[in-house]
Amino acid sequence: MRRNNRGALWALGLAGATYLWQNRAKLQQQVQSWQSRRNQPPRQLPDFGEDRRQEQPERNENWGQPSRGSFGGTEL
Repeated sequence: MRRNNRGALWALGLAGATYLWQNRAKLQQQVQSWQSRRNQPPRQLPDFGEDRRQEQPERNENWGQPSRGSFGGTEL
């Protein structure tokens, strides 16, 4: 690595350390917030149908006869 690049990286690291030191209280709050969210169970979508009773579909025991009705505008 050339000397200019090394000096630029050193300056960048020093600037980053200065930023962290000056904003350490704010950054600590953000880290604590991330840690508290990580310990919680994942958020899930609400189940609005949970109070509905699950209905079993009717069983068609008569497989030999074709079903009558319409499906997508086509009569079966």
